[in-house]
Amino acid sequence: MTTDPITKIKVMTYNVHSCRGLDGRVDPERIARIIEQYNPDLVALQELDVNRRESRWMDQPHLIATHLRMQCHFQPAIAVKGEKYGIAILSRHPFEIKKRAIL
Repeated sequence: MTTDPITKIKVMTYNVHSCRGLDGRVDPERIARIIEQYNPDLVALQELDVNRRESRWMDQPHLIATHLRMQCHFQPAIAVKGEKYGIAILSRHPFEIKKRAIL
């Protein structure tokens, strides 16, 4: 009997509060630098904005994923008049969404 080697991945979850820091500034790059310190393989992010006035029309998940050189899938929980708010999964490894649903 052979045993396959165990593959370990480092997983991180982070509620980014629309990338707004304690100083009140919205800064996705700062969030990316914090994530980078932990060097995760997979990141689950909550409370992200895409095209929202409150966050200067940024695509926060895309900006963070680009900085980290990770793949990204954003899933809006709320979408009103083109403004979206939701969650994202970032991964260092290729992945494919098989099914998505509103929670």
